[in-house]
Amino acid sequence: MPVRMWGLALLFAVLPAVAAAEPSVSLRGHAMTTAALPFRGYEMLSLRPEIAVDASVREGPWRGVASAAVAYEAAHDQWDTDEGAAQFEPKDIYAAFRGDRVEVFGGLRSLGWGATEGYTVVDILNPADPSAPFANGRSTNRKAVPMLGGNWSWDGTEAAVVVIPRAGVSGLPKAGNRWMAPDLARQGMDIQRLAYALSRDRRPDRPEYALRIVRYGREADMGISYFEGFADDPLLFLNVSGEADAVYPRYRQLAVEGARQTDRGLWKAEAGFAPRVGFLSTGGEVRHASRAVASLSWESVVGDATDLIVQGYARFMPDTPAGAPAGTRRGAGLSYVLSDSGFDDDRLTLGVRGLHELRPSSGMHEIFAVYDVSDDIEIEGALTVYVGAEGFGGYSRNSAATFSVRRYF
Repeated sequence: MPVRMWGLALLFAVLPAVAAAEPSVSLRGHAMTTAALPFRGYEMLSLRPEIAVDASVREGPWRGVASAAVAYEAAHDQWDTDEGAAQFEPKDIYAAFRGDRVEVFGGLRSLGWGATEGYTVVDILNPADPSAPFANGRSTNRKAVPMLGGNWSWDGTEAAVVVIPRAGVSGLPKAGNRWMAPDLARQGMDIQRLAYALSRDRRPDRPEYALRIVRYGREADMGISYFEGFADDPLLFLNVSGEADAVYPRYRQLAVEGARQTDRGLWKAEAGFAPRVGFLSTGGEVRHASRAVASLSWESVVGDATDLIVQGYARFMPDTPAGAPAGTRRGAGLSYVLSDSGFDDDRLTLGVRGLHELRPSSGMHEIFAVYDVSDDIEIEGALTVYVGAEGFGGYSRNSAATFSVRRYF
């Protein structure tokens, strides 16, 4: 069942409970309009009004959450795409039971794991949304997937287990979407349409599993996690018949994480090892090799209003398999955020953020400003660029000036 159908079914299942427990209901949301003007190409990259609602209800140990958004892409006719202009986006729609030390839940959920942001190692439960993969100039826009799970807490330790009944993978954007994979975009629309159809039909119809244990301390936290499932992004290639093909390799990862507060800032680290990662060789064949990845970040508050986050990361294949492209064998990069919210009596925030791959060189970088007109009205503007001959540079046509107005209710 498609995620949007799951979302509708769960929404109608949760809303009656929300209505029946009116004294314990929390209802909030926002109305927003976003306009994006490209630096080149389309006349209007996006003109998108949106209404989002977040509802929750508590009744004793039970909790229900229903969060969804409806939007209309008025600039839909600016590019040749199979996607419709009207959009329904289910977010978190689930029910949970919380006892003294145990919580169990089931439904459509976006669940973040791990210590770091920007480039993440542990946070792989929810795949990127192929129709809009980037939330801003540094982070990925994740989509919720149906899952079951539970947490058990004792003496400063928490153990969590998650089962995703059908593998939650990113898939491909529909043909013509402005975020379509750059390698397929170069091969043409017909191949993109065929690859999308194949990937849609061949998405893994198997479950994924994940386990995480975290120990929380006074000055430091540490954890370990294990994931078994499938790679979020398919490998896209032309098969021997000259047709587009897409496969999702199996993916297993053992990872560790940690965070420590010091007088000079907050340090966060993650590291993971995957014994078998699928990749496309230089000859166009699907091969496998082990891969290690690690990230280290430092966060600090300078003065009362200036935030600084700097992160470095690296990945490599220890056995350096023959035929692996240079960017697959090893890679490194950095992400950053520098923002100051101390302007105009703390109503204006100015900043820069980005993520840049060093080998091969590509990245996304953004200058942004957020102004709180009042407690319930927010205006945001950003200049975002995608650079590089490969990687993020494949999305350079999405470099744009973006402006949005949001009203909370």
